[in-house]
Amino acid sequence: MKRKVSSLKKTTYLILLFVALILFLGGLNNGNYMNNLIAILIGFIVYSKGNKILFEDYNQRKQKKTAEAKAFRESLRNKK
Repeated sequence: MKRKVSSLKKTTYLILLFVALILFLGGLNNGNYMNNLIAILIGFIVYSKGNKILFEDYNQRKQKKTAEAKAFRESLRNKK
């Protein structure tokens, strides 16, 4: 059930990103700056609320690599 909810949220945020892209490109093409502002607002919402959902695997890998690099740097400092 959790996987299905996560998949539904992921799909929702992907659709919102696609709508923001269409609005932004349409605003640039037509010179309608209100569409661009709406697209930017949607983008900020997706970034703030959907980042953890959309990029969950990437964030976990990044945290793991960061922790490994930090441990490596600490071991180098301790050898001196």
